[in-house]
Amino acid sequence: MGYKPSTNEKRYHITKGFPKSVVDLLDKAARGKYEMQLEYTHHATDQAILYGCRDNLPVTINWGNCYIFEVAVIGGVLDKVVLRTEFDKDNDIILAVNAANPRVRTLWINEKNDKRNERIDLEVYDTP
Repeated sequence: MGYKPSTNEKRYHITKGFPKSVVDLLDKAARGKYEMQLEYTHHATDQAILYGCRDNLPVTINWGNCYIFEVAVIGGVLDKVVLRTEFDKDNDIILAVNAANPRVRTLWINEKNDKRNERIDLEVYDTP
């Protein structure tokens, strides 16, 4: 069983585009104005243990230094940001972060040269 968004949640993927209101917020972040001290949920911590990266998790993150590829909006408010950033020389870490507070919901590790994005089902995402 896959992810089931709430009925009023809108999910956007960078491939289909983001609404202007989201782009404006992300542009502000890209100018280095949105750094957050991260906290990890139990689920995210469990995932870190699974991937063997528990002791090397980012403590802070600046959205301007990340590739943001998915966002969720509820009631016109940014709810979740999924971003990718460097983890080590061979891998990137992907973090699903609450937009309103610094809690990481889940995470995973991908090799820098992975092609998983090519297999994304864009039908599950809304069109801006």
